[in-house]
Amino acid sequence: MHAIPTAFEAFFFVTAVTVEPVTLISLVLAATLGALLGSEVMTKLNQRWVQLIMAVALIITALLMAAKLLGWISLLGVANQATGLSGWKLLIGIGGNFILGLLMSAGVGLYAPCMVMVYFLGLTPIAAFPIMMLSCALLMPISAVNFIRHDRVDYRGLFGIILGGIIGVVIAATLVKSLSLTALSWLIVLVSCWTAFSLWRAAQRRKNAL
Repeated sequence: MHAIPTAFEAFFFVTAVTVEPVTLISLVLAATLGALLGSEVMTKLNQRWVQLIMAVALIITALLMAAKLLGWISLLGVANQATGLSGWKLLIGIGGNFILGLLMSAGVGLYAPCMVMVYFLGLTPIAAFPIMMLSCALLMPISAVNFIRHDRVDYRGLFGIILGGIIGVVIAATLVKSLSLTALSWLIVLVSCWTAFSLWRAAQRRKNAL
């Protein structure tokens, strides 16, 4: 359901935002391989603890980014403009996206942590969009095969979700392109906080259900 709208948004941002090919391809492939492996093994792990750890990590990262934007600290880099990674930063990016691909199979969204990761590695904030969207556009259908094979899919609302997702992509893509880099950075902070809250709430529901 979500793979088709995600493919649309990936096509838009890959053609509209410049990211060095080596960085884009390597991070996307890492996430895809991670999701493929995760769809086989991630469900065997304690998902509640994964959600709690990611929630705490996102809150800490969001606070650090907010402190930088407010001028409280200067250790996080100034006005990131890079469109590609190299050396140890590229290796960290590949490893990080591989882990995020694994976590996708546990219900942990890739978008917010991927945005934060590439930001701290020095990329311009808007470069995160083609990386995270193309990652999900490829890993969703590939990892979905295992869930379909085990009959763990609910097909209700299939076409409505696909159509609504495509329409939402067109609107969101136009809005994001018109934002300033400062606005994009604050957007990352807000999305990280909301994702952390959602993960924490899901972990608590899982605890109460036990």
